[in-house]
Amino acid sequence: MSKNNLILVAYCVYRKAYYVIPNANADTDWSPRGAAKIKNKKCIRDRGRALMLAHDIDRKMKTEYGVREVTIRRKDREKASCDFVFI
Repeated sequence: MSKNNLILVAYCVYRKAYYVIPNANADTDWSPRGAAKIKNKKCIRDRGRALMLAHDIDRKMKTEYGVREVTIRRKDREKASCDFVFI
């Protein structure tokens, strides 16, 4: 049976920040609306740093689908009825 996991790097257009979401489910969290439902408190303003962090996590976890990027627009965030929190 496969692990069916991946690491998402979600870019929130509204906040202009990247969120690294480790161990996301490939069936439900891969879409922008699914990524918006995940509560993640750490944000990174630089795309390069976010991708490097995601690939470092992927090297340790050995996920099935690797690292993927997704963009969360305002409409996706509102439909998911949640908000990301800055630290």
